Amino acid sequence: MRQLVILAAGLAGLLAVSTATSAQQAKTPPGKKADQTMSIAATVAGETRTRVAYFWSVNPDCSLTGPTTVRIVTPPANGVAEVDIGPAFPAFAKDNVRYKCNQKQYDLPRVWYASKPGYRGPDALAIEVFYPTGAYRKARVTVTVK
Repeated sequence: MRQLVILAAGLAGLLAVSTATSAQQAKTPPGKKADQTMSIAATVAGETRTRVAYFWSVNPDCSLTGPTTVRIVTPPANGVAEVDIGPAFPAFAKDNVRYKCNQKQYDLPRVWYASKPGYRGPDALAIEVFYPTGAYRKARVTVTVK
């Protein structure tokens, strides 16, 4: 069986993934890992369209495991967010067997944010990520607009 590592990256590099709640763990079938909620933070320039996150699922041979789907569940209150598919490089840690895959560019789902004209301050959006392996993640993206 192939080992699979699923990561997400934002502007600041690798993301912190929080531990699943006990309610999520209770719904998890035996032998399957619990779904986790990711926290993503980004600082952006006002009125500038900026990539705030992107997601991938890569095999040890650097092939993609399949398409990853990202949806915006709750849009930002003070800006606009959108998802597209486009070029990006993964960011595996040096000790990961997939580290060599960081040299390969993939077409990946990316999340973009732009603030309303003149807005400065905090904003947030919620997304959900469906991986080709059957894994599902929720993510909260907090944005500081400067």
